[in-house]
Amino acid sequence: MITLRPLPATFATTRDGLHALAEHVIAPIRYREEGRIGLRPTPFGFGTDMMPGDRQVKVANGLLIDFRPDVELREDITTLRAAGAFLEEPVGAPTEVYAPATDGDPDRPLQVDVGAATSLGEWFTFGAQVLHEVGQAADPAHAVSVVQLWPEHFDLALDLGPEGRRANVGASPGDADHPEPYLYVGPWGDRPADPVWNEPFGASLSYADLLAGTDPVAWITHALAVAQG
Repeated sequence: MITLRPLPATFATTRDGLHALAEHVIAPIRYREEGRIGLRPTPFGFGTDMMPGDRQVKVANGLLIDFRPDVELREDITTLRAAGAFLEEPVGAPTEVYAPATDGDPDRPLQVDVGAATSLGEWFTFGAQVLHEVGQAADPAHAVSVVQLWPEHFDLALDLGPEGRRANVGASPGDADHPEPYLYVGPWGDRPADPVWNEPFGASLSYADLLAGTDPVAWITHALAVAQG
């Protein structure tokens, strides 16, 4: 599993810039091509699945990448308009599907620092590894969903467990209430009283705890066991 590192000071602004890119440029491309908005973890970043024509649009280590069968083009990330021009795609979230959480001004600087974007890519790779292990260990009698990155939430997540006791498990890069990344478990229904529940939605494990050596899979497994009785 990838080793996490302390985050650079530019992490939060870079995260927000890449969130806007996901909402207003990358997810809309998949929606136009396939009628779906879910993105996927990719090596050291995130992006679309392989779409019709064997095209994939993704971010890796702070660069915007347009992969096609005969060429792979790479571009620095500056503004939404510049990203759209590079990809030869219109800019704008499909608001009939989701309400964007970020500013869609096509000309505002996205303030994506390459070092911080690399840290974000490492977090998504780490999160994908953790969620894969959790899914592999789940009871095969109960469905485990595909790991997706919903553009409006901008975190990796899956759901699993028996009917009536399912839960979301995810890896968030941070948000308004959490300046740093965190793992979380969010039971769909009532949850038994237990110290693991430290959030209104369920439980979170902080980036600081992960850096200190807390086992992420063991922590998630415990929270799920408590939630599911």
